[in-house]
Amino acid sequence: MKINTQMIEPSEIQVGDIVKVQLRDDNLFARVIEHKVDYLLVNYFTPIDKVYKDAQVFSFNENVERVDFETLHEHYTNDWTLDDFGVKSIDDHYVFQDAVDSEDSNSDLISEESEDSFVVDDDGNGDLPEDHREIDQQWNSWVPQNATERKFKSKVDELEARYRHMNDTF
Repeated sequence: MKINTQMIEPSEIQVGDIVKVQLRDDNLFARVIEHKVDYLLVNYFTPIDKVYKDAQVFSFNENVERVDFETLHEHYTNDWTLDDFGVKSIDDHYVFQDAVDSEDSNSDLISEESEDSFVVDDDGNGDLPEDHREIDQQWNSWVPQNATERKFKSKVDELEARYRHMNDTF
């Protein structure tokens, strides 16, 4: 049962309940871990560096944070589940169902790595494999079927263009 801001009664909040906390200019969901006399201890529901079918993945942060009752914006008793918020559980992680690309056939959680973390071994050897023309033809004819595949192909094409430019320059 959702209780609005004016009716939040701290004594009714139980371990496992979901609360919405006002932080600066943002409202964050949190799970109640412990109920103290003057405050709550919670885990915030935060985005992590993974995607699932092109949707941002969330998790309850492992850090336990103190929340004063005055910062509570909403309270959801433990008969509410994350499904009631349109959130789907995937391997101890969560996604908003309306953000999931239903056409994406990949069911894996994918880490979002920055391009800075992609390192190419620079041993000065620019030799191509014997079947490089066939590989290039297959790559060029491949049409990505979803946003994750399009992002991957775009990144590889970008790296190839950068490498070709470096070869032409040196």
